[in-house]
Amino acid sequence: GARCASKRDARALLEESARVHQAVEAAERSAYAAAVGVDGSAGPLPVNPVIRAGDDLRFVVPAHVALEFALGLATGSQDVPISVGVLICHAGLPFATAHAAASGLLDVAKADARRADGEEGADGVREPRIAFAIETGSGVRGQLIEQSVSASPYRPRELRALLEFRSGVSTGQLRDAIEALRVGGRVAEREW
Repeated sequence: GARCASKRDARALLEESARVHQAVEAAERSAYAAAVGVDGSAGPLPVNPVIRAGDDLRFVVPAHVALEFALGLATGSQDVPISVGVLICHAGLPFATAHAAASGLLDVAKADARRADGEEGADGVREPRIAFAIETGSGVRGQLIEQSVSASPYRPRELRALLEFRSGVSTGQLRDAIEALRVGGRVAEREW
């Protein structure tokens, strides 16, 4: 919005709008490629674009590719920083609750990106953030909207490292590390 608000004539606004459109298209292609790379199937992924208006994107994707898809969105454009909120949840969670929680996570990611002083690249574009939470037995429904139960938001390079780390440990070890991060302090240091 700020990029377009600073434009004073119709031609400049049109050119900026075209740049944003191209950047969003590139990010979306990158996200699809990242998801297909993880899935490895020959068929199309069941990706459902729920909202696609300007730089406002909302997708429903399979959980096993959600974080890679988000990373593709966040890193797929050099011109427009795209922060991402991801909720990994059960299919039975009401869509309105899931959408509200994911939007809340997006707000967390955007706020963190705005707060980061001095992290702009050489081109002056801020580094985006990816905030995510996982619906669990202890964090369901309305609670997800009120608080994020995650160590996120992450910078893209941090999420990439987390995804690489994930493949080398057991589910039990991951569960222990996640719980320790929620608790914090020395327990978190020991588990990590």
